[in-house]
Amino acid sequence: MKKILALLAGSAMVFALSFQSYAEDAFRGNLLFSDDMIAKESAGKILDKAPKKLEIKKDNTLVERRKEKQLQVKAEDPKDAAPFGLLWGASRKETTQLGVILKPITKKGFINAFIATQLTKPLKDFKDVEVVFGEENELWRVIAYSEYNDDNTKASKGLGLYNQYYKLLSNKYCKGNQQYTPKVTIKEKIVDIGMGKTKTETEEINEPIGGEGFLDFLQNRDAHLFSTFKGDDVEVFLSLQVNDKGQSYILIDYKNLNLIKKRDQKTLEAL
Repeated sequence: MKKILALLAGSAMVFALSFQSYAEDAFRGNLLFSDDMIAKESAGKILDKAPKKLEIKKDNTLVERRKEKQLQVKAEDPKDAAPFGLLWGASRKETTQLGVILKPITKKGFINAFIATQLTKPLKDFKDVEVVFGEENELWRVIAYSEYNDDNTKASKGLGLYNQYYKLLSNKYCKGNQQYTPKVTIKEKIVDIGMGKTKTETEEINEPIGGEGFLDFLQNRDAHLFSTFKGDDVEVFLSLQVNDKGQSYILIDYKNLNLIKKRDQKTLEAL
C-alpha cells in the first residue's frame, strides 16, 4: 500500500512540474509576441508621420561682429569720420552698431532726429549731442550743446569755452570767420556850441565782446556772437548762447556738405 501511495505522489509531482514548465513557456511566448507587435505598431506610426523639415539656424553673430568692426574702422577714416566717433552717411542701424544709443526727439524742421548717447568719442564739455538722419536715413548733421555755466555779467566762462573751441575748430577745418552783432547803446550828451548855448547830441556805442552786461545782451538776443568754419566736406557753426536761466553755453552745429550736395542733386534730377 505504501508503495502505491508513493508512486501516486511521484506521478502528481511530475505532472505539476510539467504543467509549470508549460505555463512558463506559454508566458514567455506571449510576452515575446506582445513585444514584437508593439514594436511593429510603433514603427508603423513613425513611418506614417510626415518627415519634419530640418531647420538650420544661421548664427549671424560673427557676421554682425565683422560688420561692426568694418564700421568702426570706417569711422576712423578722416573722409568718413564724424564728430564724437560717429560716421557720416551711416544709417540709424549702422550708428547703433557702433554702440551708440539713439533716443527719438521731435524738433521743428528736423526729420529723423535723435539724442545720441554712449558715444565712442565723448567730450566732457558737452552734455547733449543731437544727430539728424533726414528722409534718406543718412547721418548728415550733428549738433552738440555744452554744459550750462553759471556765469558772471561778462559771460566770462562761456566766452572762454567759445574761444577754446574756436581755436580747435580753426586748426581742424579752417580759420573761423567770426561774426559779432553788438548791442547798440544810445547815449545822449550835451555839447557846448558857444555863445552860452548848448545842444544835445546822441552817440551810438557798440557794446564790446565780454564787456559789462554782455551776458544779458546775449540772453535778450540784443547781441550775437558766432563763427563759421567751412572745410572741403564739412561746414561748422559755433555760437555762444545764454539760456532762460542766465546760464551760458556753446553750440556747435556740423553739416556734411557732400551729403547735402548729393541730396540736392537728387532733387534736381527729379525736377
